[in-house]
Amino acid sequence: MLPSPIDIHACAHFIKDLFLVAKVRNKSIKIGVVANRTRATTKVYDSLIRFLNSLDIEFIGALKDSQSYVHASQDGISVVELRNSLASKNKRQWNEIVNWINV
Repeated sequence: MLPSPIDIHACAHFIKDLFLVAKVRNKSIKIGVVANRTRATTKVYDSLIRFLNSLDIEFIGALKDSQSYVHASQDGISVVELRNSLASKNKRQWNEIVNWINV
C-alpha cells in the first residue's frame, strides 16, 4: 500500500473485511503490509506505522521511492536484476519481503 491518507483508509476497510467477512484471525493465516513508494522521513509514513501498530498488523517492510524501478522497467528487468550499487538497497528490501513470505 502507498503511505497516503486515502490508501490507509482503503487498507483499513480491506483489513476489516478480512477480519469480519473472511475471519482470517480464526485461521493461521499471516497478514502483513508492505509500504510502497515510501520515504521514511515523512509524516504520512509515521501515520502508516501508527495505523498498523494500532491494528496489530505486521509491517513487513517498505519499498523506497526509488529511480531504480524506473531504470529496471526501461530495461525490461526487475530491480533485483540491476547491476548497480544504487539498487542494492532495493534488493535488500525485496529480500526481507521474500524471507517473510517463506517463513
